[in-house]
Amino acid sequence: MPGEVCGPLDLEDEGHALLADATKLEVDGRIEEAVIAYQHIAQKYPHTSAGQDAQKSLESLRAKIEDDHDA
Repeated sequence: MPGEVCGPLDLEDEGHALLADATKLEVDGRIEEAVIAYQHIAQKYPHTSAGQDAQKSLESLRAKIEDDHDA
């Protein structure tokens, strides 16, 4: 029907909005909060590009944290 919104698009849009928030946390240096946010997005939206991007960001951030601890 005209005007109906497809469910997956809603999830995609919601996931990308949350991903933007998580990225801002990371940029602002709020690393622990960013990790939690990325984990949430990756778990809640696993089959969306937002969920996949969150998983990549999470893995990258974890690697950076490990490198910082090793230094």
